[in-house]
Amino acid sequence: MTTIVWKNGVLAADTAQSRSVESGSKNGHSGADVSLIYTNKSKVYTLNPPVELFGDTIMALAGSGTVVDVKRVIRLLKLGIDIVEIHRVVVDLLDDDGLSIMAIGANKNYAVTLHKHNSQLLEYSKESSIAIGSGRNLARYVMKNLNASPQDAIVAAMMEDVYTNGNIEIFKFESDGSVKKKVVKLDDYVEIKNTHQEMLKAYVESKFTELFPDRIKQPRKPRARKAPPKKESN
Repeated sequence: MTTIVWKNGVLAADTAQSRSVESGSKNGHSGADVSLIYTNKSKVYTLNPPVELFGDTIMALAGSGTVVDVKRVIRLLKLGIDIVEIHRVVVDLLDDDGLSIMAIGANKNYAVTLHKHNSQLLEYSKESSIAIGSGRNLARYVMKNLNASPQDAIVAAMMEDVYTNGNIEIFKFESDGSVKKKVVKLDDYVEIKNTHQEMLKAYVESKFTELFPDRIKQPRKPRARKAPPKKESN
């Protein structure tokens, strides 16, 4: 799992990679699965030369899901194989959670989702903000509602999603077709994370309002004060 976002010509992704292992056995019983998280594993594959896919020229692919599944699907996409055919080939090999691929094209961007029972291809304009992966909800929210940059969206996702971690890779797609890469190291933004508390608070409050509208306390109306009784004069 991971978080990968696109906004205003910039693709950003964390570099955490998780792997489930058995914690060990005790008294003859298997231990529970434990997720080990490795960092500085790139999720983005820039394509040089570009690949013709979806009727567009694809300049980069980025994936969220089991590493083996993502690499297998990206390898097939780079060969120009149709997504329906890819689903037919890999359906029996997919992890239960499936996977998501973001494709950056010359004219549009694309999000591919593959699960055991279905596949889906969504098209987005270049102006649309996109987020995929386990931290996508918070990342999408802060980009849309708080005007967060792609880098800020990844940092915000780290505060909610344990599977979003490590250095942040940032890819700037220029109008001439070139791609500039920048890496923001973990030490550079540990302190910055504290400034994103307001983003997380706004997100949580919005989700609470959406899920439990009847629990939102309405402001109390001030009680009208009764005028003291008038004294009768003799």
